Order: sequence, then structure tokens, then C-alpha cells
Amino acid sequence: MAGELITPEFLAMIDQVRSIPGKLGVHTWSVTMVRQVYDRDPGQPHGRLTKLTVETPITVGDGYAPHVEQLTAQDIVSSGGFYKTGDYRIGPLTPEYTTDDGSGGTAVTDIDPALGTVENATDFRLTGPGIRSGGELFKKIKTETNKSTSYYIVVRRTGT
Repeated sequence: MAGELITPEFLAMIDQVRSIPGKLGVHTWSVTMVRQVYDRDPGQPHGRLTKLTVETPITVGDGYAPHVEQLTAQDIVSSGGFYKTGDYRIGPLTPEYTTDDGSGGTAVTDIDPALGTVENATDFRLTGPGIRSGGELFKKIKTETNKSTSYYIVVRRTGT
């Protein structure tokens, strides 16, 4: 398969395989992207902005929880100080795809909005083992996109 293009059908198959632990109840985490979107109200003086909160679940396959893990001491040491104790890695997530049977995956641009856009205030709410009831907010500190079939998000607790 080396040198061949990754087809949308192949990405769809990978996405379904990634959902198996969720279907079996092994992945007990929930990940929600919490985005602050600012909408300009043309009826207000000076076009005042109204802040809206948009929540989007991050899932794999047909809506199942992705894998979430706390970074290991080895991850932290090998990062040269970039990662810290308490950081989490979410994924693998499947890049966005469209097939004749439908679409799926999560676009990297959805997770990484361009700087300077009005919707770049993005947090992630994690719920799961060791997390306060109701979940806690985390900021994305890195998107690891080193493969054409998957990517990961590394997040750090915001303290709220």
C-alpha cells in the first residue's frame, strides 16, 4: 500500500475500527469542543459583538467516544519540557472524509481554527476517570498530524 493514496473508503473503515472500544464500553471518556463564537449584531451601535457558546462532541465512528490518555512521564521528558504532568492526548482521530455512503471523521481545521478568526477561542471539556463531575475545561496545546490516517490533540487543564 506504500505510495498509494489513502481513499475515503479506507478512512471510513479506519474510523469504524476506532469506534469498537467505545461500542464495547472500554472508552469511558467524553470529549466536547467548546467554542466561543462572536456574532456581530448589525442593529447595535458600532456593530457590537454577541458571544455565543457552541458545543460539539468529538467522536469516532458512528458517534463513539475517542481514546483519551494522560501523557506518560516518558512523553513529558522526551518533549523537552513542552508537555507537563496532567496533559492529555485525545485520539487517534480520523481526518474528514466523504464516501458514497456518507461522511465522517473530524476535519483538522475544525479543531484548529485559523488564528485571527472570530471563533478561535476553543476549549475542550473532558469527562472521565479522575476528572471532576461535570467535566473540566482544557486548552489545546498541540495538534499532532504526522500521519495521513490519523491525528491527535494534546490538551492542558485551564484550571476552570
